[in-house]
Amino acid sequence: MTAGSATGGAEIRFTVDGSIPEESSLLYTGRMMVWWDGNPGNLRIGGNLVTGPITSSTGMKIRVFREGYEPSPVLTMGFTTAAPTPAPY
Repeated sequence: MTAGSATGGAEIRFTVDGSIPEESSLLYTGRMMVWWDGNPGNLRIGGNLVTGPITSSTGMKIRVFREGYEPSPVLTMGFTTAAPTPAPY
């Protein structure tokens, strides 16, 4: 996943628990990968460990912030979590 803003100095914040992102939410710092770490209810998103409530079908909400500006509208992106498939021997 990759996101960006045309507004210089803006910060992209995100959540995966259904809540609306705030200025204190996780910071998007560049291209990120989303993966399940094997523990129920946990995802790893970029370098961040995100704990539940994460279900088998969840989504990411993204919002852009910059001092002196109103926050952007919320963008919702969907993804589905699944246990990894074991590699054959």
